[in-house]
Parts: sequence; structure tokens; C-alpha cells
Amino acid sequence: MNYNLKFICFSILAFVIGCSVFFLFLFFIKNQAAPKPEVLGGSKENIKTSQAETAVKKFEKPKEHKRRGKKEIITFIEEELEPEEYIEEEPSLEEIKAFAAFLPEDLEDKQKMVYMDIGNYDVDTGEEFEISIRVDAPALVNFSLMMEFNQEFIEYVSDSAKAVGKMFRYGIEFYAQNDKGRMILISKGHPGAKQTEKVEDRPVAVFRMKAKQSGITKINFSGKGIILLDPFGGKLEYDVKGGVIEIR
Repeated sequence: MNYNLKFICFSILAFVIGCSVFFLFLFFIKNQAAPKPEVLGGSKENIKTSQAETAVKKFEKPKEHKRRGKKEIITFIEEELEPEEYIEEEPSLEEIKAFAAFLPEDLEDKQKMVYMDIGNYDVDTGEEFEISIRVDAPALVNFSLMMEFNQEFIEYVSDSAKAVGKMFRYGIEFYAQNDKGRMILISKGHPGAKQTEKVEDRPVAVFRMKAKQSGITKINFSGKGIILLDPFGGKLEYDVKGGVIEIR
């Protein structure tokens, strides 16, 4: 009995010792397979701080891409993006007039009055007759002449107006409304450029009218529709003669 008890106790002790040796062996093998990390700065806190700084730097925007304020952006555009060729100085009067084809004598002309004469006419009923516009004027940037008539006595003959002589540099435009008794002659050309040459009492345009019934009538000039501008854009005064038509 005592022998059996001793044997059992010895077996249990051997089993415990064997398990302890086995676990110690496993622990030793595990530590050999996973070496300890190097400690930068000597502490775990330093390792965590270093890793955090690296992560922040990885996602931090470079300084040159930082958002600019409105004032900085405007300054940047003005200094860096705006090419010098787009900064234009206001042209001088001499440059403008040279481009607009005005000669020095055109700019020095002191004539401030435009004289026009369309003549007086004696015609028969049913007759078509030609009206000539004579002009005495300096070079102009605009020549617009509106005329009004009594449509019961006369009417405009379609497509009969044309420029004559050399006053109108680019020709004329002519519009008429017989039902309203109205006509207008306009010089062609670029705004602000020289549209007419200087003329001294010369025929500059003609158009045809037709007499409808006997009586005396007159072609009148509408002040609102007469625009005569000198080389500097100033509005000139005018004097008109003629326009009386006697129909037999």
C-alpha cells in the first residue's frame, strides 16, 4: 500500500516538472522568433510620438499650396498672371485722328457751319424730277439729313438716291417712307472715323421725286434728324436753302 502511494506521488511530481519544462521551452522559442523592437529615444512614449509626427507630415499640404486670402490672390493675379501686353494706354488725340484718316488741314479747319441747298423746282403733274443736294462743309465724322414732305403732292421714286462727287468716302444710305412723308440720307463709314471729305459748294447727292397733283409744296428739313459732326465730335450748325416745288 505504501509502495503504491509513493509511486503515485512520484508520477504526479514528474508530470508537473515535465509540464513546467515544456512551457518554459515554448516561451523561450516564442521570444526568439519575435525580437523586441528598437526603442528610439529610449521609451515607448517616444516611439508613439515619432509615429504620430510621421503620419501628420505624410498628409500635411506643402506650404506653396496653402489657401490664399482674397487680397493675396488679387495681388498674385496682378503681379504674375496679367501680361503686360493687355495693359493699354489711352491713345492720344493725334493717334486717334491718324487712324481715322483725318489730315492736319481737316483738324485745323475753323469752319463751324454747314451750308446746304436743294434748289427750287417748277414741274408738271405726274412728272418725275431730280433733286440735287449741294453742300459746303468741312470734313465730318457724320452727315445725317432728314427731310419731310407732303405726300399728297409729291412722293419719293424708289431706289433713285445716289452719291455724286467725292464728298462721301464710303457712299450713302437713303431711306424713305412715302406714307409718312419722310426721307433720310446718312453717310456710311466707321463710327468716329472720317466719313466725308471737305467740299466747297458742290453737288454731293441726288434723288428723284414724282409730282402727284397741282399746287405748291415744300421739302422741309427736320432739325432732330440733322446730325453734322466735326472731326472732334462737335455738332455743327447748318443753314438750308431751297425745297420749294411748284406743280402745274
